Amino acid sequence: MMTSKLGSTAAAIALRVFLASTPLVALYAYAQYAFAQAREQEHRGDTGLGIAILLAFVCVTLIVSFLVDLIVQIARKRIAASTTSLLILAVLCVPLGWFGCNWFDLRASMACEQVGNAFGAFLALFEQAA
Repeated sequence: MMTSKLGSTAAAIALRVFLASTPLVALYAYAQYAFAQAREQEHRGDTGLGIAILLAFVCVTLIVSFLVDLIVQIARKRIAASTTSLLILAVLCVPLGWFGCNWFDLRASMACEQVGNAFGAFLALFEQAA
């Protein structure tokens, strides 16, 4: 009986991680393709801006979805699933925090410095993979 509950908890966590990472990986693959196509054109345009807008749309959609999931999981008292949703929300909010820190010129504050370091470490993961 206990292994069944453990297995369903692990499946719920794996499903949430998969649902959060799939759109981001797809956007990364699309960005690599779009940048390769833009390098071949004489007038490159605003490929980076388009990718940034798509990233913002994907992040906001995922944040709303996982926020709803977090509320549902807390109401059902599923600790592991709600913790996973909370961690995914924290990761998704990092780019928005970085943008807010730069927009309001608060980079020197301790909180924004931590956000900037976390976002830089997150981006470094993608640079190592490429």
